[in-house]
Amino acid sequence: MAEIFRNSNPFFAGRAMPIKTPITQNPDLVERGKLRLADFFQEMDNHLKGRNYLVAERLTQADIDAWLVPSFAKWVSITVPSKYDAFHAWHARVTHELESLDLDG
Repeated sequence: MAEIFRNSNPFFAGRAMPIKTPITQNPDLVERGKLRLADFFQEMDNHLKGRNYLVAERLTQADIDAWLVPSFAKWVSITVPSKYDAFHAWHARVTHELESLDLDG
């Protein structure tokens, strides 16, 4: 998503890369980023079919990291397509588990 964000947001005009040298934005990278994100959602959905979590039978850091992707995708006006049922079920499951954690105790 950084590829999309840094190459489409006017705030990053002239500094599409996090370096001191000025780098112009590249619309081709926006399109490539959109393709990569779409592929991520599809691959995740395929991987999650028949599974509750990404890499184990319990919540792991991998789930938490991937769980954040739809939130960041909103920054570039992209949502997870509704056709990815396994992804949406997994995201709801992880959301519920994270909301249920007792972080104060």
